[in-house]
Amino acid sequence: MKCPSCGNDIPSSAKFCPKCGVSILQIAVEELSDAIEGSDSYTESVIAPNGEMSNLNIASDGILQNNEKKNFEWKDQHTYITIGVGLVLAVIIGLAIRIAKSNSVNDGYVSIKQDTNYDEENDIDSDTDFAQEYFYDEGDDNENYYEEQTVFDINVEEEVINIREAYNNIVDDVKSGNYYQKITDNGISAYYEGSVIRLIVVPKGIDGNYYAEYFYYDSYGDIIFSYYVADDASRLYFVNSRLIRWRYSANSNDAQNAENHDLEDNSQFDDWEENVLADSSFYLNLIENAEDFGQSEYILPGSDGRYLDETDLYGLSAEECRLARNELYARYGRKFDDEGLRAYFESKEWYSGMIDPSDFKEDMLNDYEIYNRDLIVEYEKKQGYR
Repeated sequence: MKCPSCGNDIPSSAKFCPKCGVSILQIAVEELSDAIEGSDSYTESVIAPNGEMSNLNIASDGILQNNEKKNFEWKDQHTYITIGVGLVLAVIIGLAIRIAKSNSVNDGYVSIKQDTNYDEENDIDSDTDFAQEYFYDEGDDNENYYEEQTVFDINVEEEVINIREAYNNIVDDVKSGNYYQKITDNGISAYYEGSVIRLIVVPKGIDGNYYAEYFYYDSYGDIIFSYYVADDASRLYFVNSRLIRWRYSANSNDAQNAENHDLEDNSQFDDWEENVLADSSFYLNLIENAEDFGQSEYILPGSDGRYLDETDLYGLSAEECRLARNELYARYGRKFDDEGLRAYFESKEWYSGMIDPSDFKEDMLNDYEIYNRDLIVEYEKKQGYR
C-alpha cells in the first residue's frame, strides 16, 4: 500500500507512514471532507482492505453513485478506528452543546431579592419578609417576560399596634405644641418636626372634599396612618407605602363595630391604597411648594363652612381657644366690649366691627358655626380652660 502523502510503501495495517509520519486515516478523512464540500459528486480513491486503491463515485450527500451495492463487511482495524473516533467526537460535541445551553440559561436568570437588613436601633422592617423571586430575562426582542413578583408577608396585628403607638405619640406632640404648625389660606394644616411633616389635616369641604382627611407620617416622612371621616369613616394603616389594614365604620361615631380588611386582594382594597397615596403625595407637594403658604389670619380657617374635629383644636392654648370661639362672631362684624378681643380683631384685615353686642343674634350663626362653637366649648372644658 502506498502512502497518500509521500508515496512510500507501507504495511496495510500501519496507522502512520514510517517515512513521513503522516496519519493515513487523517489524510483520507480530510480529502473526503474537502471533496464533499467542493462539488455535488466526486470520485474518491480509498484504500481497500487488501491494500489496493479503489475509486468510488460519491455524491455530496454521501450516497454512492453508479456503484453496485455490496454487503457491508468488517475487513480490518481501520474501520473500527474510524467508527470509534466518530463516536468519541459525537459524545464530546454533545456534551459541549449541553454545557453551553446550561450556561446560557443560567446567565438569563436575575436575582431580585429585596434587601431587608434589620435595623435594631430603629426597628425597620423587623416584621416584614420579602421572599426571593426570580424572573427569566429573555432579551429585549422577546415579549414573553416573566413578571417580577414580590411576596409581602407581615404580621398585620403586630404592625397595627406599632402604628397606633406612633400615632398616639404624634397626637401628644401636637397637643403639647412640640411641632411647628403651618396653615394654608384654604385651611390645610401641616405639623412639622424639624423639616419633616408628621401630620397633615385637610378640612372637609376643601376643593369639594366629602371627607375630612388626616395623614400621619413617621420620622422619615413615610406615611403610616390615614383617617377619612364624614358620615362614615375609614382608618388606613401603612407599612412601606403598602396598605395593610383598612378599618371601615359605616357610622363614624361607632368605631367599635368597624370591620377590618387586612391585605385583601380585591379592587376596593387596592383603590383605597392607591387613592390615599395619591392624596398624600398631592398635599405634601402642595404644602411644600405653594407660594401663598403661611400662617392664616384666622385661628381656625374655614370654621364658618366646615365641621371641625377635635384634632383641629390640638395645641391651642386657652387664649387661642377663646379667640377661635369669638372668631365665629367676628366674621359677622360683631363688636366686642372686651378690650383685648377688640384690639385683637381690629388688627385683622378681614374684620369690620359693625354690629353692637346687644344687636347680635345667635341665630345669625349657621349650622357649621353653631357646631364648631359647641365643640370648642367642650374642648375648653376637657382641657381645664373653663
